[in-house]
Amino acid sequence: MFLTTDNWIDAAIVPNRGAEQGKSMKPNAIKVGLAAAYAVAIIWVFCSLLVVMLPGMAMNMGGYMMHADFSGMGWHMGITGFALGLILWSLTAGIFAWLMATIYNALI
Repeated sequence: MFLTTDNWIDAAIVPNRGAEQGKSMKPNAIKVGLAAAYAVAIIWVFCSLLVVMLPGMAMNMGGYMMHADFSGMGWHMGITGFALGLILWSLTAGIFAWLMATIYNALI
């Protein structure tokens, strides 16, 4: 199920059971993880399109971000690399966000 503009706030934060309404809110760890995975997937697609359409600019930007000189390197963007990167980065971000929300919920 994809989040819509009508339910994204309700999906991400739920009232703490047993607490006074509106006083203590706990993020729904699974939905926070899904939101992070969706966000990273969108960014991955955007960055992959940037690499395909403007490889030189994307390489320079990556070098600036990593404080390195990538001018002697080249991109190797195939459909397998795109799909594996999309799945692995989204999964990693989702698990990280879920873990962070779970730890946060345990601390409050």
